[in-house]
Amino acid sequence: MFTATDVVVGKIAVQLQFAPAEKVRHELRELAGEEGREVSLADRLVACGACPAARAAELKELAGHFEAARSDAAFLRLLEREAGVSAESVGALLFDLSRKGWPSSVSAALLDADLITSEQHGQLQSRCERAVSKETRQIIERYRKDDFSGGSLRRPSSSAAT
Repeated sequence: MFTATDVVVGKIAVQLQFAPAEKVRHELRELAGEEGREVSLADRLVACGACPAARAAELKELAGHFEAARSDAAFLRLLEREAGVSAESVGALLFDLSRKGWPSSVSAALLDADLITSEQHGQLQSRCERAVSKETRQIIERYRKDDFSGGSLRRPSSSAAT
């Protein structure tokens, strides 16, 4: 099944030159047309010979980090807008977390630090999941509409950043 993570994997693969842009676009098109199949873009790139297996493992790991950061960012936007937690409190916590090593999620760290209540955490987490889902649908639709040529899925040029 085609997901926003596949788009992220494709962008990373092209940016890091792990796979040619044309192959990435072709595999995204194929993946988008196979709605019941559970094969990731990284696995498809390995299967068609466009990307070594070790690089595909790196792509999956990098995409996982990106998706976690995306979720944390959405949670923090909601936190600042809706929960009344000051930017200074969040900033101090994030600085402390960066020195200690990042937790599994910022939302859990905020709960552990008593910056939000369990009730606020649950409400914010639900809203965050809805916001990320909506953004995900928009990403998928935009890439399908643009025939998977958006942003860095175009062929990199030597004179311009993608």
